Amino acid sequence: MFQSGKCTRQWERLRRVHFTSIPWRANNLQGYAQLAAEILEESKEMQTVILEPNAWMEAFGYRSAGQQQRINEWLVAHVLDFSRNVPRGRECE
Repeated sequence: MFQSGKCTRQWERLRRVHFTSIPWRANNLQGYAQLAAEILEESKEMQTVILEPNAWMEAFGYRSAGQQQRINEWLVAHVLDFSRNVPRGRECE
């Protein structure tokens, strides 16, 4: 997202009413794939998801592009510095 700049994506919207118990005929891979295709075919709605990577900043009072850029630069520098100081083999602790 940060590299491509693409912050929106669309998917078919599947409402809860589309999901019932799986019938016995669909209790295998082929049947499940067919059932999934039928559900997707019934869906006529699209859902747009918009990612806003800097939305959290507004909660803390940062609104200008300059403030956001300075904070992002600070975060990148400190994350890179932190990752250099983590001993090998201990990344997941």
